[in-house]
Amino acid sequence: MASIDFAKLQNVVRDPSSITRNVRISNRCYPEYNSLISNYMVKHNSFKEKESALHILSMQNWIQRKEITTSSTAPDYGQIWFTDLGSNYKPECSYLHPAVVIEMIGNLVLVIPSTTSPQLLADAYHPTDNPSGNKFYRKVGLAEGFANNCVLIISNIRAISKGRLIDLKGTMPGVNDPAKSSVFWEIKNHCFEFSFPKKKIEIYKLTQANQQLEQDMITLQSEKSQIELDKNKLQTENQQLKEDKTNLEKEILELQKELEKQKKG
Repeated sequence: MASIDFAKLQNVVRDPSSITRNVRISNRCYPEYNSLISNYMVKHNSFKEKESALHILSMQNWIQRKEITTSSTAPDYGQIWFTDLGSNYKPECSYLHPAVVIEMIGNLVLVIPSTTSPQLLADAYHPTDNPSGNKFYRKVGLAEGFANNCVLIISNIRAISKGRLIDLKGTMPGVNDPAKSSVFWEIKNHCFEFSFPKKKIEIYKLTQANQQLEQDMITLQSEKSQIELDKNKLQTENQQLKEDKTNLEKEILELQKELEKQKKG
C-alpha cells in the first residue's frame, strides 16, 4: 500500500492560503492524491460485487450532490426517504438505505436508517413477533408504511444533509397521533431514551416526584375539605350555643322578674 504523507497534508490544511487556492495551480496535494487512488484501487479490489456497485453509486451521488442542501420535496416528520449515507466506518450504516425522518435540526435532518438484513430481522424487537428482541432494532413493515419487512436501526440514528435524501418513498402512519401512541412515536421516544440514558433517568425521577406531589396535593385537598367541614360544623355548633345562651339569659331574666314579684307580694 502506498504511503501518505499526513504531516505534509496537515501543513496544507493549516496554511490559510489553501482555503482559496485551487488544487490545479498547486502540486502539493497531487502526489498524496495519486497514492490515495492507488490505495483506493487496492481496497476496491477486495470488495464483493454488491459493495462495489453500492460504493460507486454513493461516490457518484457525492460528486453530483455534494453542494445540494435541499431535497426534491421538503422533508417532514415520519417520511420514509431512500437515502445515501455515504461511505462510513463499521458499525455505521453505509451507502443506500430507506430511512425515516425523526426530527429537523436546523438545515439537517435526523434520520433512522433501515435494513432488510435477515440476521437483524431475527434479532429485532417487535411487540408481538419478538417482544424479547433487541430494542436497538425495531422490526417494521407494510403496516408502518414500508415496502416490505425491514429493521429500523435505532442505534444508527444520525443527522444528515437534505442533499442525501434521494427519493421520497412514503410516510409512517400516526405522526399526528394526539396520544402519541403510534409506532412512529414509540421509535422517536426510544431514540431519546437510547441516546440520552442519563436524561431518561432524570426525567423518570422527576416524573415520579411529580406524581408524588400530585398525590400529596390530593391528600392535602382532602384534608382541607375535611377541615372546611369541621369548621362549618363548629360554626353551626357555636351559633347554636349563642342561641342557647340568649334563650338561657331570657329565662334567667324571667326568673328574676318572677322572684321580684314574689318578694313584693
